[in-house]
Amino acid sequence: MRILHDTDIRETDYPLIGGKAKGLHQLQRAGFRVPPFVVVAWTDLPFPSTGNDAPANGSPVPDKAGLALLKDTVSARFPAGIRFAVRSSALREDGAVHSFAGMYQTRLCVPEENLAESLQAVRLSARSERIMAYRKQHGLAHDFSISIIIQPMVDAEISGVAFGRHPVTGNAGVQVINSVYGLGEGLVSGQLTADTFEIADGQIRSVIAVKEYQLSGTDRNEIAMLPVSPDNQNIPSLTDKQLHEIGRALEKIERELAFKPDIEFAYCQQQLYLLQARPITTHPGTGNSIFPKGQTLSGPETIWDNSNIVESYPGITLPLTYSFISRVYEAVYRQLSLVMGIDASVVEAHKSVYAHMLGHIHGRVYYNLNSWHTALSLLPGYGSNSEFMDKMMGTKEKFNAPLPDDISRYHTPWRRFKSASRMLATLLSVGRQRQRFLSHFHSVHGQYKTMDFNQRTLPQLHDDYRQFENTLLKQWKAPLVNDLFCMIYFGWLQKLVAKYELDKQNASLTNDLLGASQNVSTVTPAVKMQAFAREIEGEKPLRQLFAQHEPPEIWRQLPVLSPSLYSRIQEHLDEWGHRCMAELKLETVSYAMQPTLWIGRLQALLQSPAMPDASVQASRLKLAAEQTVANALENKPLQKAVFGHVLKKARYFVSNRENLRYERTKAFAVVRQLFLAMGQKLTVQHALHEPRDIFYLTQEEIFDFITTARQADASTGHGPCNLNSIVSKRKPQYAGHENTHVPERFASTGTTMPVFGLQDETAAIAMETHLKGIAASAGTVRGTVHVVRHPHEVAVLQGHILVTVSTDPGWVVLFPGCGGILVERGSLLSHAAIVSREMGIPCIVGIKDLTRQLQTGDEVVMNGATGDITVTARFNPAA
Repeated sequence: MRILHDTDIRETDYPLIGGKAKGLHQLQRAGFRVPPFVVVAWTDLPFPSTGNDAPANGSPVPDKAGLALLKDTVSARFPAGIRFAVRSSALREDGAVHSFAGMYQTRLCVPEENLAESLQAVRLSARSERIMAYRKQHGLAHDFSISIIIQPMVDAEISGVAFGRHPVTGNAGVQVINSVYGLGEGLVSGQLTADTFEIADGQIRSVIAVKEYQLSGTDRNEIAMLPVSPDNQNIPSLTDKQLHEIGRALEKIERELAFKPDIEFAYCQQQLYLLQARPITTHPGTGNSIFPKGQTLSGPETIWDNSNIVESYPGITLPLTYSFISRVYEAVYRQLSLVMGIDASVVEAHKSVYAHMLGHIHGRVYYNLNSWHTALSLLPGYGSNSEFMDKMMGTKEKFNAPLPDDISRYHTPWRRFKSASRMLATLLSVGRQRQRFLSHFHSVHGQYKTMDFNQRTLPQLHDDYRQFENTLLKQWKAPLVNDLFCMIYFGWLQKLVAKYELDKQNASLTNDLLGASQNVSTVTPAVKMQAFAREIEGEKPLRQLFAQHEPPEIWRQLPVLSPSLYSRIQEHLDEWGHRCMAELKLETVSYAMQPTLWIGRLQALLQSPAMPDASVQASRLKLAAEQTVANALENKPLQKAVFGHVLKKARYFVSNRENLRYERTKAFAVVRQLFLAMGQKLTVQHALHEPRDIFYLTQEEIFDFITTARQADASTGHGPCNLNSIVSKRKPQYAGHENTHVPERFASTGTTMPVFGLQDETAAIAMETHLKGIAASAGTVRGTVHVVRHPHEVAVLQGHILVTVSTDPGWVVLFPGCGGILVERGSLLSHAAIVSREMGIPCIVGIKDLTRQLQTGDEVVMNGATGDITVTARFNPAA
């Protein structure tokens, strides 16, 4: 055993003293006020053990000789009669990759006579079940070595944590500070709600909590929950002067220690003490594991849900895509709020809401429902619109978290009138807005489509992107307005159907009314693919080519065998080639980029039996539903007029929702091509190993590199950071995310996200014979299911029932070959629901645990009118 004074520690001791002690020593050397400390480090003392993996109850630690040494050291280093804080400092703790945040024990207010017992308790926590689980989750060896820090207690009046960049969005220009009265244990344990402050460009934004209690030490050497004076409960716990002092400390730590810091601090007698410093263990787009401790910017509990957005961003989404879409979401929804009549000052006051519309957790994209509902609540009619939004998002639970207390003050009669008037004016002009948008989009997109990005320099590509973003992506009003009114009119339609009791005899009446519109362009790729398939079936040489060869060989021979067909497929891919699975993820390889992928889909369709024209059934269902409405409202002219108006508008906005989504896809395709061209240039400059490595970087990192290189010598390729080093760290992280199970919906509070374990597809689950989902498109099908788990899996459906987690518009090429569609996620306004209604294919969405309940080969009966699925036979591979 060794006991090291803080004043005697050298860098060669860092492997011995652990991450936390190393951080404190570095802070001291950088000139910060840190409570003095000693480190108890074991080099040869065996760990007390009961002989198994359970927490041990070994003999006191250290032994008699060690106790004597400890007593002498404490007496020499610290004043008599003080109380101590006893903290862990394990080797990997507070590291840049694994933080072990809050997992080891901490003992506070410890008198000198209890130090030995506290040392043992902290040391034994290295074998706790949660430490074992954390190490197993992250693939770490069961290393039980631990050093322990002993420091005088800081009897803090105010405590908190602070981040050198925003821990959710990764924005390097925003510092986040959380604080409470009393000891910081109340904040990091999640017992107390904290004030939250953001510092950006010297400006402070804050969300002030009601702080009724604080944790403080007592004369009995205990930690007690004590009431806060009523005068202090509703005021900021930190002054602006203190906030700027903490901000300067964060900046200095970054300069001196070369990392973006996550610190714990305390104020005692107006003096700032730093109690801990470590690198933020998440990077933008690497899957956040640490969030603002205590209260988040949107409230004391943040609700995360990906029921709907998983349709656009299935599976793992890489950092470049997330950094791009988070900026886009912020910009476009700020625009929408302004268009809808919300004052610019109100939008600015809720800047943090728009900046936190999304989250990136273990590589998956989530909606921050607090931000979405807060933004929606600024508009009139939130009570009913919130219900409509939940339905559009396909969330299975109602959003019940409290909204910010200041929302009501924005709903003055004048503001409500102004916003309602603006919404009405927007509704009346929505058609003209759509035409202006499309004209502008086609003009800008046409310009970029003809550019040869490979001939542009790296700085020019950077400027091209900025221009594209400023002239197009920030003028995305019409699609957003359409989505808002789609949500409202679809919700009203459902309410009127229920109010007039129109669905008594036909549970799927709403869905039937919205099918067979004949103007949803999303189905065009599927219709054209079917036409190509019929042409190939009709010509023996082509039929043999597709039957006997793999896609690359088919694509090689096709221009010789049938130049006309090859040319028309090229034209099709030029127009529709970016409509592919996961088409909004920049890292996706589209059909336009790799035509053999599309040839594989066409080949799979040729191997499936010819399906009947389901659109005939959709038209028949639509006519029957319209007749039902006409009969029910025959003698009710007012209700008939109201229903007719709402139905007409719902059809218009639902169809346009799908049609406008492809314009977004084409815009994302331009961004994809721009960044791939940048990746090519960075590879030539040896800043990246290969062009596609760029998807593991964020926009900020790429543009910082380019800007610095431009300011120095653009030909050198030197930048502010080592891009290859960043990529090499992120690739294994994202490979690990693939195996992490993250739920569809969860809440985050406290210092970290909930701990998510490894994906275990073999874990036991109660197998049900009856499943229930949201009826999306009518029709009863008895058949065999085919489970497609990955968007790049080329499935030969053979008329079977398609089963998957989620779909996006690119999945439409699979629909013609299937007899029915079952989707685990989604809503009545999700892609699968809208397109299946249009194509007349029975469909059910929102089915809990669908892909764990069913496997390829199971036989089911599905009823698309009621949402019921009955399992009639389980696949037996041994049969």
